Amino acid sequence: NAAAEGASSLGGGTDATGVLSAALGTYTRASGVSSMATNVGSEATSDASFAANLLTKASGIASSSFGRQTVASGDYANAFGERSVATGRSSMVSGENNRANGRASVAGGIRSVAQGVGSFANGLISQSYGSGSFTSGILARSFGEGSSALGISSFSAGLSSFANGLNVRANLGIANFASGANSQASGRLASSAFNLNTTAGGSASASFGNGTSTKAATSFVIGQNNKIEVNATNSFVGGENSIAY
Repeated sequence: NAAAEGASSLGGGTDATGVLSAALGTYTRASGVSSMATNVGSEATSDASFAANLLTKASGIASSSFGRQTVASGDYANAFGERSVATGRSSMVSGENNRANGRASVAGGIRSVAQGVGSFANGLISQSYGSGSFTSGILARSFGEGSSALGISSFSAGLSSFANGLNVRANLGIANFASGANSQASGRLASSAFNLNTTAGGSASASFGNGTSTKAATSFVIGQNNKIEVNATNSFVGGENSIAY
């Protein structure tokens, strides 16, 4: 069925109802102006939209949807792969079972979500919710604005925070940094935890080595199994098995 000026309909069960639209293949529908739907069960319903392959949908203005059961519903959005959805304006999604919901967001891999404005999520079950946040890896999650989470089971929740490695956490706070394995940076401001099983809980504190931890502000601990307690501000501990109270 070609029911508009300059419309073209070729195949079985195709409908081209938009001006200068084209519906090709089997059970395709092109209803937007200058839209095109091709292959099997695809739908292009907005102006200048394009849907191709199997059961794809392009419902945003100038959006594109390719692959299998992909949806591009945001204006200028692009969806590729399988069962992935791009709902944010100018967003892009690829891979399998991914979601790009934030404006200008990007999601790729498998079961990843990019929710924040300008956010990026890529990998296996990665999640990026903060505006301008970046997530890549396996079970990595980033919630703070401008935060990043990389690696396996890494978590970044603070503003402009960074988590990288295995089971590392940059918790609520500003500009916290955690890297290595099983490390946590959870100070209110600019805490850093590096290496293995380290914890930095005070503002402007740093913890390096293996099994080191600090709870005090402006403190620094290095070595192995060393600790700085909450009241020992402006302190430094190094070596092994030492504690500053």
